[in-house]
Amino acid sequence: MSEENVDLVRRGHEALRTGGEETLFAFLDPDIDLSPIEELPGLESYHGHDGVRRYFRDTRDAFGTFGWEPLELVDLGDHVLAVTRFHAEGRDSGVPVEVVIYNVFTVRAGQVVRIRGSLDRARALKAVGLED
Repeated sequence: MSEENVDLVRRGHEALRTGGEETLFAFLDPDIDLSPIEELPGLESYHGHDGVRRYFRDTRDAFGTFGWEPLELVDLGDHVLAVTRFHAEGRDSGVPVEVVIYNVFTVRAGQVVRIRGSLDRARALKAVGLED
């Protein structure tokens, strides 16, 4: 099953890249729980498909154009660690932003039910009860 989970996360990233945000929802459970970059103060969690839509709006408000490139997908059974390069430009400043984010995707019944993001690999794994 875990290879299928890695494939699911890979296909979700590809769908987002080629088809846009709405194509992503085929891969996400309706009750998805998204916590992007937990170390950033004031960054909230987003719940459900509408919450994920709000996350994309909030990110667009901050950056304008942005995107992700998965650098590595690691099979962790019911979880997949996606080492991802986030790239954007500050909406008002135009300052380029590039950072590696460690997203842990939790998969159940063929859909992503939770995403936890971190700037630190060990912290990302620990947040879902795993160790590096």
